[in-house]
Amino acid sequence: MKLKLFAGLLLAAMLFTGCGGTEAESDPETGLKYNQESQSGESLEAGEESKPGTSLEGGEESKPGESLESGEESKPQASLESGAESKTGESLESGGESSPESEARARAETIPEAAAEYIHESASGKVKFDCKIEIPDSLTENRVPKLIVTGRSYGDQEKIFARYVEGKVIADTYENEAHDGIPTEKNYMMTDESGVSMGNDFYYWSENSRFYNNAGVTNTDYWPQYKQDQVLFPSASEAIEGVLLELDRIGFSEFTFQLAAYPVNHKTMQQLEQEVAAQEKASIESLKESVGEAQVEEEGWTELEVKEAWTEEDDAYVVYGYQVQESLPIYHQWMAMFRSIAYDNVTNASLVAVYSSRGVEQLMVNPVYYFENTGETRELKEFEEIAGVVEQKFENLLNDTKYVVQRARLFQMVRLDQSQEESVLPVWYFEVEEGEDGRKVTLVDAETGKLIF
Repeated sequence: MKLKLFAGLLLAAMLFTGCGGTEAESDPETGLKYNQESQSGESLEAGEESKPGTSLEGGEESKPGESLESGEESKPQASLESGAESKTGESLESGGESSPESEARARAETIPEAAAEYIHESASGKVKFDCKIEIPDSLTENRVPKLIVTGRSYGDQEKIFARYVEGKVIADTYENEAHDGIPTEKNYMMTDESGVSMGNDFYYWSENSRFYNNAGVTNTDYWPQYKQDQVLFPSASEAIEGVLLELDRIGFSEFTFQLAAYPVNHKTMQQLEQEVAAQEKASIESLKESVGEAQVEEEGWTELEVKEAWTEEDDAYVVYGYQVQESLPIYHQWMAMFRSIAYDNVTNASLVAVYSSRGVEQLMVNPVYYFENTGETRELKEFEEIAGVVEQKFENLLNDTKYVVQRARLFQMVRLDQSQEESVLPVWYFEVEEGEDGRKVTLVDAETGKLIF
């Protein structure tokens, strides 16, 4: 059932608690480079290298954060402008003048196809590897830079306020005071049903955002429906450009993000919204019978607010991805803390947006880190040795389950160390189909070969 609108929006803003989808059928996008025919899942590199202390304005040279194709069937990636080298502030069109739009376009690059497949089966047949090894082309040796976290970015507060609050009528506002190193969080709700949360994280929602949430556009459980969608709205690459431009406007221009996009059609959204509304209506009626109508009203449990009419104007792209540093995606702290959100997918990404022909309908960015390259490197173990750790983990289980490793991706992971300080270590991320239990995540320290979970 639906709580009061604002509580629901805040819950969406903190959507690092949802499961990443354990059923293979429900998680076909596995990772950031899922491709559908023609429009679905175009995946593009975006941004610049994060540097502590640099201006939040654009203008730094773009560093590619290349990644690789997941275990899905390889399909051509869509380039914004072919044959052009991407640098912030330069137009990709020959002779063109620089503009905010061209700068955003210049910060998007194609992601190369995966370099190698890994096929292996244990002697007992209990464990099978059938995956692509997802590493950037720039990683030519078994070593990665040693990074340290020097801080976090929450965007430019003045720019955020000017863009989303100024000129609107504020219906409600409140603050959570700074504590334990966490900055003050400011929340503004407008009379037009839009709003923004800034300070500890960043989350903006338009007046239409709640309807996209109701239709579950970022819910991996609805992938069987959305994966078939096509839209008339311009391409995924244009949606990604639009999101990048929005990030530039609010103080995130210096960071690199690896982004993908998939379309959501108004007809599918309408169908799913109606299904969810029917389920919630039944739940409300059941609650009224069990706890009484008075308590239901007191708790603010209400039926889902259904959109009056869905049209082609509501067609959109969901854009999502991760921060990238030194060519590797960042496995953020919350994914490292909770196994239920360890999955590399849209639900747990550090950047999630919905972009329609009207522009940004919702945008969530959290967390974004400042890193320092120490000048040292970490030596990585050979992939075969890492795969052996995974194989041994499942071989040691006394059951008859068959395990199929379907993804292997290299990340830099941010996690709290024993002194509760944020540290960075390279990890191999594996998605493993575990018989009837669905898909689960296994993490291995890429430097030591130690099993994390």
